[in-house]
Amino acid sequence: MDLKTRAESVIVPMLGAPARTPVGPARIALRTGAPVVVCTVEPGATGALAVTCTRLERRDEGAGAEKALTARINAELSRRILRAPEHWLWMHDRFG
Repeated sequence: MDLKTRAESVIVPMLGAPARTPVGPARIALRTGAPVVVCTVEPGATGALAVTCTRLERRDEGAGAEKALTARINAELSRRILRAPEHWLWMHDRFG
C-alpha cells in the first residue's frame, strides 16, 4: 500500500498529500468480507523486530467504499510512519 504502482489505483491522502494508492486490498475485502489488517515491522526497544498489526473496523461505506477504505488504510500507515519516520525507507518517488 505504500508503493506507487501501475496497479489500478485511487488518489487518497498519504501523509497529508494526495497519493495514487492501489485499490486491490480494499476491493478484495469489500467483495469477500475479509478483514483488513494493517501490519508493519520496526525495531523494538531491545533491537529485535516488533510486528504491529491493527484490524480496521468494518464500516458500511456505501458508494465510494473502495476509495474510502483505501484512504483509511493509508491513514493507519501514515500514523505509523509519522510515529517513527526513521524506520521508513522509500527508494522511489511515492508522490510524483
